[in-house]
Amino acid sequence: MGKMKELFLEEQQKEQFPQVVVAKKSIYNIQAEYIELMDRIEDLGGELTPELSAQLDITKEQLESKATSYCYLSKQIDVDTAQIDAEISRLQALKSSKVKLQEQLHNRVSEAMKRFGIDNIDRNNLKLSFRSSKQLIIAEGTKIPKQFQIVKINTVVDKAKLKAHIDSGKKIKGVSILEKKNLQIK
Repeated sequence: MGKMKELFLEEQQKEQFPQVVVAKKSIYNIQAEYIELMDRIEDLGGELTPELSAQLDITKEQLESKATSYCYLSKQIDVDTAQIDAEISRLQALKSSKVKLQEQLHNRVSEAMKRFGIDNIDRNNLKLSFRSSKQLIIAEGTKIPKQFQIVKINTVVDKAKLKAHIDSGKKIKGVSILEKKNLQIK
């Protein structure tokens, strides 16, 4: 009995407040109703009865209401995406500053360890040590033989091959190996 009363009240609401129904219809359903109405008008030989005219007005009103709602939602999405873009920019700037701070901290520790002649520190579950690495140094203006070049749109020096050549003891004017110590934290 309670279900029947709910259905009755819902039907009364639809008659008294048709705009309540408007909000629940999708644009697809509104279009389908419009097409159905146009078919009915066509079946009547193009005659527009007062009832069909009222239904067409409601359908148009529903579409305008739904389209307006979609547009407001679209505007809100624009605002949301602008806020997301701003947040991404803020976070990228924050990340950049954190990376710079980390580099500065590593450089300070590395310089201090070098000054005091300390090669490694093992304390409180942290191990700081230097590992040897070699960096290929090519003086500006040095002509690198073709065998050490990779031809692309721009000429690029094959540093790995050139470094291996220099490591083997061979010499090329303007090219040397600089041995460095890089801090690693485990």
